[in-house]
Amino acid sequence: MAEKGLSTLPNQEKSLSLLEEQQNLADRIRKGGKTSSAPNLKNIGKGIGEVYDNMSALDKAALFTAPVPVVGDIVGGVADTAALIEDPSLTNAGLMALGLIPFVPSAGVTRTAQRAFTNLRNDVPGFYGTADPVKKLIAAGKTLPEGVTNIARARYGPTARQIQSEHNISVADQKAAQNAIKASEKVADEIAALRKKQKEMEQLGEKPGGAYTGEWNVSAGTKKTTQAYKDIKEKANNLESYARTEAKKSMGQLNQSLSMTKQIGGVDTGLKGLLKNIEGVDHVRTFEKFNVDDYFDEVGDLSGLGKEDISGMFEQIKRVQGMNPKKNYQMNIRRVSTQSAGNLDPTTGKQVYKSVSKEPISLDNIKKDVFPETKKTKSGTGPRKTYTSDKEFLNALDEAGVAVRNRDDVLKGRAAIITGAGKSDAWELGGVNYMTSITKDGKAATIVNDEHDLFNLKLPNADRYMNVSEPIFYDLAKTKKLTSTQQAAKKKLADSKTKSVNKAKEKYESILTDLNIDIPEKVPVGFGSREQYLRSLVVANLKPSHKDYSRLVKDFGIGMPTRAARAVLGTEEEEEEVEVTRKAGGSVIERNPYQSYEPKAI
Repeated sequence: MAEKGLSTLPNQEKSLSLLEEQQNLADRIRKGGKTSSAPNLKNIGKGIGEVYDNMSALDKAALFTAPVPVVGDIVGGVADTAALIEDPSLTNAGLMALGLIPFVPSAGVTRTAQRAFTNLRNDVPGFYGTADPVKKLIAAGKTLPEGVTNIARARYGPTARQIQSEHNISVADQKAAQNAIKASEKVADEIAALRKKQKEMEQLGEKPGGAYTGEWNVSAGTKKTTQAYKDIKEKANNLESYARTEAKKSMGQLNQSLSMTKQIGGVDTGLKGLLKNIEGVDHVRTFEKFNVDDYFDEVGDLSGLGKEDISGMFEQIKRVQGMNPKKNYQMNIRRVSTQSAGNLDPTTGKQVYKSVSKEPISLDNIKKDVFPETKKTKSGTGPRKTYTSDKEFLNALDEAGVAVRNRDDVLKGRAAIITGAGKSDAWELGGVNYMTSITKDGKAATIVNDEHDLFNLKLPNADRYMNVSEPIFYDLAKTKKLTSTQQAAKKKLADSKTKSVNKAKEKYESILTDLNIDIPEKVPVGFGSREQYLRSLVVANLKPSHKDYSRLVKDFGIGMPTRAARAVLGTEEEEEEVEVTRKAGGSVIERNPYQSYEPKAI
């Protein structure tokens, strides 16, 4: 009877022995076991050198690039395919048919890219503090080694790999959350002691050791405090600021991961795993397309403006952000007030805009110069000027130095649109653009907008992603009170956030209970809300349901020995023809040697 299959391989005894050893080694790695005997390092070193010298250039390249996501897969695939074409022997065909090659893209480049990008740090010190591109590049470069390390852990670390697969939480996400929890715990006791000391000094008043000097600060209308009291207060404030900053970094990292996941996989993929819990808390909703219709239907009533005026702002956002009409942009509506995740409107009136002169202008300036009080009052709440004439309104803006972007539209009765830029309190947004419409009767609405990118670069082969905030209302001429329609819109948005917050907390508490982690009643220092504290606590302590050794086995337990086997077995010609099974379309068959399911095409 004729011999078939692997029994026909040249040096078959040696070949089968090596393949059996590979599989046994892989089994032990996969099961977390140990080898049975200590290795002879001298002989191993000598053997590795000989094997490496016999490898092809492509096999060597495949070994060096194996740890690099996507690149390692592609180079490995090229090496195996080239080996089979150059030497169609049973050695190479048998190894490929057994699935003992590292080139198994399975879920594809898209998933790999998403996992890689979300492991890069969102917090880049010095990046947003300068306009110099060289300094920006240096700042970004300093965080890249950490990013590469995170990617390697996410790819090969059995725990980190399974956490990202199971919960959609990256190594970078978990690091940022752990730092936030540690920072809060580190300063909590010291802050409590300092605040207690402050109260004691305040109670002593002007007595020795008290908080006050006995003098009066006329301009501020307060008592002057002692230097000792000031020092204690400043130290406590600085420690609290440190804890708040670390909490903001944690929220920013998670929101960056959410954005990247959606960009690469689509708006619904960001709802996978734990990330889905922050969707309705820090964000209203993400749409597949950037368009004013969905925006106006979702949050437009809060602005107090008509759809045509909002549409004009969207057109200006497209211009300022340089949106490419040939590319698809998702539209993410971000909530304005998100505690530790960033508040976008703490200084709406002070925010600066471009002016005709070199000096920037604020909404408070416009309120004073374009909508002055018609009757002076001590409280400053008297009636203010409004306009019925479009031309008079535009002239008043011009005289105040306001740089109006849509002058022709203003003369046709539309709201005037102005723009400015500034640093955002939201860490995943960084620097943002402010687009504001102002009507003749003094109603102003601002949309904070920012395109999500990576070091000012677009994510490759991904959707563009434009963040636009809920409208921020600001009344320049009257009482700043919202209309009934605006109040209803505000309540609707608040209710949807409350529902999302409660649902998220319920999920976090369930996970923490399963992890046997105590849940404090009081929100620790640094965190803006209980939901955000529990969010970081869960991410910081996540454990996988099991450990995933698959990539470790594939690249190091299988891939490297396979390439070594090819070099050891040589390239002897085998005369017997080998039939390689293929499915329709000519796909190479892949079989996982550790599973019982049927082969599948790749």
